[in-house]
Amino acid sequence: MSPTERRWLSVAQFSELYGFSTKVAAAWALSHRIPAARIGGRGPWRIDRLRLEEDLERQIKDNRPAGCLGGGAPRRLGSRPALHTRGQRERSG
Repeated sequence: MSPTERRWLSVAQFSELYGFSTKVAAAWALSHRIPAARIGGRGPWRIDRLRLEEDLERQIKDNRPAGCLGGGAPRRLGSRPALHTRGQRERSG
């Protein structure tokens, strides 16, 4: 069965099919930018191809900017909002 016929794709299959590196695909799965799940909660990532394509079609229809598949504003990979600054932590404690 070819990757275009499968419902669940491995990170490598997703990368090959859509032209992204495996590092980017894994980071997007981890950050929920693409619909994915881990096998058994700890196994390899599997990307839901059908839901991804539905999200892409909806994004095109709604004319949303790229990077908004999961909803909300796009953000750089690897950036996480700070929970507290050092001063806030000391004052709130």
